[in-house]
Amino acid sequence: QVKAQKQHSRKVVWQREDVRAFLNTAFSNFEWRNAGLIVNMAYEWGQRLGDMRTLTWDSYNLETGVLTLTQSKRGAKITVPTSTGLQAMLAQQHVDFGWQQYIAPVPKTVKGKLLPYSLNKLSKLGTTIMAESDLPEELTLMDLRRTAITEMVEVGVPVSSIMAMSGHATPSSLTPYIQHTLRGASTAQMMRDFPPDLML
Repeated sequence: QVKAQKQHSRKVVWQREDVRAFLNTAFSNFEWRNAGLIVNMAYEWGQRLGDMRTLTWDSYNLETGVLTLTQSKRGAKITVPTSTGLQAMLAQQHVDFGWQQYIAPVPKTVKGKLLPYSLNKLSKLGTTIMAESDLPEELTLMDLRRTAITEMVEVGVPVSSIMAMSGHATPSSLTPYIQHTLRGASTAQMMRDFPPDLML
């Protein structure tokens, strides 16, 4: 008759300035550049780091900037667009790394090949970059997907659109991402005071 403890879901999210500081630091050092790109893709596309670190060029359309991915955790297939900034970055990345299959591998060859980051190696490098960026110690790279989805919830993106991007199967699976934040409350207040139909 052992009573199991209730597991509390992690609620930590990054601030926009934290993401910007991390990326600026990562892109300032060639050895950290691909780790920075993995973080950039995970944040912009709202995907898991595990899928981004093993992402291959055949999943991304260089001409249209569309990512087509079957997520490793639940097998959900998602198709998402890319901002012009990230699209330009990936075009340059293809010039530098397009001769092999991985979009953002470890930039050191092993027996003539480039290999993807392991989660452990990416985590350690991320910790180093975060320390160099003077970011709060409570942040982890694993919080980036939560951050991206929380930001979409805060600005009132329809649940169906969030699910199409994140790969969640049901609206209830987004519950952990719905948090009480000032930004979310401000959006709710604005939408209440200025409904979309009155702004047309």
